[in-house]
Amino acid sequence: MYALLVLLDANDDARVSVETADDVTIEDGTTHLHQLKHSLSPGTPLTIKTDGLWKTIKVWCDHGPQSGDQFILATCAVVNDDDILRELTETGSPRSDAIVKLFDDEATRVRAARAKPVAKGKTKPYATRSPGCEAWLGLSPPQRQAFLCSVRLVPAIPNAADIPEAVAQKLKTCVLPAVRQRLVERLLEWWDRQVILSMLNRRDRKISKAELLAQIERLIIEHSNRGLPDDVAGLIPDDLDAEMSGIMARQIELVSGGKSRIKRAAIARWRVRTQREKWLADDLSIAPELDRFDSGLVEKWDDRFGPMKDDCAGANETECQRNGLSLLDWSHLEAHQDVQPLRPLFTAEYLVQGSFQQLADERRIGWHPKYEELLAAEEPEEH
Repeated sequence: MYALLVLLDANDDARVSVETADDVTIEDGTTHLHQLKHSLSPGTPLTIKTDGLWKTIKVWCDHGPQSGDQFILATCAVVNDDDILRELTETGSPRSDAIVKLFDDEATRVRAARAKPVAKGKTKPYATRSPGCEAWLGLSPPQRQAFLCSVRLVPAIPNAADIPEAVAQKLKTCVLPAVRQRLVERLLEWWDRQVILSMLNRRDRKISKAELLAQIERLIIEHSNRGLPDDVAGLIPDDLDAEMSGIMARQIELVSGGKSRIKRAAIARWRVRTQREKWLADDLSIAPELDRFDSGLVEKWDDRFGPMKDDCAGANETECQRNGLSLLDWSHLEAHQDVQPLRPLFTAEYLVQGSFQQLADERRIGWHPKYEELLAAEEPEEH
């Protein structure tokens, strides 16, 4: 999630990747390599004796300190105001001889301590810090100065629990307070998915600032009074077979719709049910709108079902099924074009398709001209 914060602050042409050249890599004409040290406790000072600092020095020296890249160490820890390391929190300024000497002295001290003989059964000190110290001492004095000019410390970054609030603060000028928390939650869900897909090589490894801004724009529209969030587009239920049952499936069987129509109906109904549950859980005050939407669907259905039922009076079963099948196909393939959308900017077809199937499952509508009598005849008699 730190990568999201970095990209929000980056230039418009920036792209970010996770776990490539470093923990987080930003490219915007210059490559910025970010090492994250969440293991350092918030409030704990970062000093020249911090092992994590030297481990990072080792990683960067291995990468090549003369590469022209920028190296950023981001940590939850703080850097005290009176610590010379504070100089590394500034950008665009040359590094003083004092801070170079600070690294020289610590690296030399660690090397000297490890050079001393140790008693039998004892281990040499500073095993974690030593590789970074040796990498530092392997640089020439001019290289050390140039290296530190490319290094920046970013202390006191938000921990994982605080990142949603940090993202919300960055969006406060463009997102209304009433929907900001919900929008941030969905943005983080989208971001996590993009990072996972990139690490699985199922999308480009780099996520662009343009992608991020486009997603934020979509979410703002969805959370306006003219749109709605779409969380289920393209998803299918884990247990599809369990969804292909009940009155919904039986209604399709009455018109000999076949397994394929039952399958598409089950997917659409699952999406609608899942999405409606999320809308209501988010307290979007949408329940009355959904009721009115369903009533409108029933009215549109009745405009077609009533005349079809009249036309089938005296018709044989084959003709009844054929007309009912036509009505069923209309509900899935065409009805979304005939029905007024729930909100102007939410036009997902599954809302109409799945809602019709839910209404059929509740017996409020049907496809066969005699669906009410046929379903009633199949019910067990009460004794």
